[in-house]
Amino acid sequence: MRLINFQLLVLMPALIWSGVPATVSADADMEELAVTGDMSLQERLVKKIELTQNALSMAVEKAEAMQTSLEELEFEAESEEEQLRNQYLNEVSGYLTFYQERKLILDTTNSLEEIDVLIQTIIEYRENIYAPSAKNVLEFVLVFSYGPSVLDTAKERYNNIKADIERLGGLNLIEDEQYAGVLEQGRITLEEAEQLQVQARELILAMYPTTTPTEEVPMVLPLEGDIAETKSMTEEVTEMVPTMAVLNARELAEESLNKIRGLYGIFIETGQKIKETLGI
Repeated sequence: MRLINFQLLVLMPALIWSGVPATVSADADMEELAVTGDMSLQERLVKKIELTQNALSMAVEKAEAMQTSLEELEFEAESEEEQLRNQYLNEVSGYLTFYQERKLILDTTNSLEEIDVLIQTIIEYRENIYAPSAKNVLEFVLVFSYGPSVLDTAKERYNNIKADIERLGGLNLIEDEQYAGVLEQGRITLEEAEQLQVQARELILAMYPTTTPTEEVPMVLPLEGDIAETKSMTEEVTEMVPTMAVLNARELAEESLNKIRGLYGIFIETGQKIKETLGI
């Protein structure tokens, strides 16, 4: 009888990234976690307890990392961003409570039946509670923390290169007109990357309820003419907008990072060209 990659089952969503998203494959190069049938009952119990301890420790570590990332984010007081951050902090606190409580239960587990029940409880929690919640938390951190910091660094690098080109051109050491196209391309790319990040942030906040449970939203029933007019306008817009894939917030942020990554290639080529011109 085999215990199927228990650590991977529990932790896969938390292993998505440390700052940058990365795909976790079921075929990842990990030690296969298995309990073979040729073990004695006691050996199987010891092995299962060991695997469960490792899985819970890793889960706590990942949850603490998410908690730190969220706590480091600073937003305007009472803003939607702060409220959503606080909501996610509460959810992460729930992960920690669950996994730490399971560790205490594990310490008093003395039979295969008990450890199997505990393992099943952890897996069900991971699939039904942790996985969908952690996906949102990590997406929030990517969009509101990692992406903007990378963009700010790229902007600073672009401005430094632009200033160097203008300074060297003013000294007649290079012909700055030769780099006008590169600078314009860099400016446009940074604007596109920033716009993608804006869209990602707006998409995340659009899914966050802005109305508190205590607020009453007035119900306005549409008139028949309004319905017809709205339907007509919707049909017209649908015809005008071409069919395209709708990106989620994570994909928008990743596309922004891809643009910035490509921009750094241009930065390197520009720097090398300037060095060649200067004979360095």
